[in-house]
Amino acid sequence: MAISVTLPISPKTFGGYDDPIFRERVKGSILREVGPWSRKPLLNASIILKFGLSGNRFRDGNDLDNLAKLVLDALSLEVKSKGTTWRGYGIIRNDSDVLDLVLIKRVAQPEYIKILVYPREEEEEFRGAILKELFGERSTKTGIQKKYVVFEDLYKATGPKVHSADCLYYKRWLKNPTTTTTWHGPFDALEEARRICERLSIKGKWKCSEHSCVGR
Repeated sequence: MAISVTLPISPKTFGGYDDPIFRERVKGSILREVGPWSRKPLLNASIILKFGLSGNRFRDGNDLDNLAKLVLDALSLEVKSKGTTWRGYGIIRNDSDVLDLVLIKRVAQPEYIKILVYPREEEEEFRGAILKELFGERSTKTGIQKKYVVFEDLYKATGPKVHSADCLYYKRWLKNPTTTTTWHGPFDALEEARRICERLSIKGKWKCSEHSCVGR
């Protein structure tokens, strides 16, 4: 009894004022992806919200708590604002019914909002999904699944290149994103990262390549 959905919506920061248009957009997107919530609201909800933001929006002014506010409102049964009552998705009555709230922010292009809501008492059933969202990796009998990212120079001075998500260059960029470059992913499969790289290479004179970290 839960919802797990990725919305192709750019996250929006709550700036101290309500935004009913954005709330309605989130609600409408959930309805299109998973349908209406036909049960009673969860009284002991656990929620994971993951926000994918482009590099130039990743830091300044996009705090996790403010990114979460409007999404939590959209998930609620009702929101009272300016003397009116707006009806939300209804999986929770309001955010006071949330017992666990995990917020995650990652660099991503295109941007997205990922939502996982489940009853607190059913946590064991969703443990695998929870760990994947928290750590971006899955434990397997042979070790940890590797992930991949694709580098893109927005000025086209160099071509796109596939890297491991553990690459020093990618980690360095995450700490200090620049406006002249971006990274796509992470992707679970190397082939998926290669497809993105090939698609980006079509736009310029460069061919897709792979950094040495991919083979390590």
